[in-house]
Amino acid sequence: MKYGRLTLVIAGLICLVFQVHSQDDPAISEMENAMDTPVASVQNLTGSWHLELTNDININLIISQSGSIVSGRGNVTMGNASQKATASGTYSGSVLKMDVVPVSGKEYYALSLDLSGQTPAKTYSIISNNTAISSGIVRRVSYTTGL
Repeated sequence: MKYGRLTLVIAGLICLVFQVHSQDDPAISEMENAMDTPVASVQNLTGSWHLELTNDININLIISQSGSIVSGRGNVTMGNASQKATASGTYSGSVLKMDVVPVSGKEYYALSLDLSGQTPAKTYSIISNNTAISSGIVRRVSYTTGL
């Protein structure tokens, strides 16, 4: 519970930073609009998540959800190398948009996952120095909710 409150405080601070910079960045404006979605449309995403990306990249997370805000922690594994990571994002309609940041902080994974099951729109970009250096398809998403 202690970490849950801290996570909400951090998510709130991130939202304030986004508000300050959103006038110049259309991507941030889009995220703010997604955060305005009524909470009634949000399903429970709290749980254990496993994502398989291309290039032998795997992401394992424990996600918590509060309204349309999601956050969590876990690890990113590339081949035999694994490092801890944090995650934060938003859920609107059936789309989960989430950034996963390994502790190295050199780059992060920007994920967009359509969880409706009707479309294969599950993509990611690897961002370094505010530039996408790689992108691809999330090949597999599995999760156990309600933990």
